[in-house]
Amino acid sequence: EKVKYIYDELILRTEYEQGSADSQNICSVLLNQRSVCQGYAKTFQYLCQLAGIPAMLVTGEVNGEGHAWNIVEINGEQYYVDATNGDQPAFLEGGAVSLEEHKTTIYDYLCPFPQEYEQLYTASDEFPVPECTATDLNFYVLNQACFDTYDEQQIYDFCCMRLENGAAVVRFKFTSQE
Repeated sequence: EKVKYIYDELILRTEYEQGSADSQNICSVLLNQRSVCQGYAKTFQYLCQLAGIPAMLVTGEVNGEGHAWNIVEINGEQYYVDATNGDQPAFLEGGAVSLEEHKTTIYDYLCPFPQEYEQLYTASDEFPVPECTATDLNFYVLNQACFDTYDEQQIYDFCCMRLENGAAVVRFKFTSQE
């Protein structure tokens, strides 16, 4: 709950913006509410540590581009977190953009499935990082939005339930590509 709160608040209060001289540090987030990945990741680490949650900053590449993200320890397990990529205001189009529920936060980067993450993210070899293997706190797992198999009725029922509960967009995942 604390990690999700920090993730949500960081995304809510920060705009991704390149070009500022301060954009690589926590001042860019805490004072200016504008930053790049390094500022998001450093601030996430700092706020987690203030809350008593072990967190580390990881630098490396995503699809060949330099990037920074975090690894956080929850209940003795290591999880990836990338608040920068979770902050995607251009994710939606049309009327759904104005709905608060899906304004900017994408939960694919909060305790994601390690095998998905590791296909795109490569940590630098500057220092060793802990292995992330846990999936039990993945957003989709926690919200019963992750399915082991394709069952049309099960997916339909899930979508109906989400829409009946006021969702502007319904997102779900499958545990495998199959």
